[in-house]
Amino acid sequence: MYSWELKNYLKERSYNLNQKEYDYICKTCPQINHIKYESYEKIFKMWSSDGEYFEFAVHYDKNLEKEN
Repeated sequence: MYSWELKNYLKERSYNLNQKEYDYICKTCPQINHIKYESYEKIFKMWSSDGEYFEFAVHYDKNLEKEN
C-alpha cells in the first residue's frame, strides 16, 4: 500500500481503526518508517519513508475475535 492509499484508507475510516485494520496496514505498507504510540493522547503516530505523517486511533473490536 502506497502513502496515498494509506491516506485514503485512514480517511475512509475516520482515522479510527480496529485491530485487524491496524495489522493490515503494518503488513501491507513497506514505506512505513516508524510508528509511535502516545499513551496520554491514545493515538498512534506514523511516518513513511517518503515524508508523510499520519495520526490515528486503534480500538479493540471483540466481535472480530469471534470470527476466528
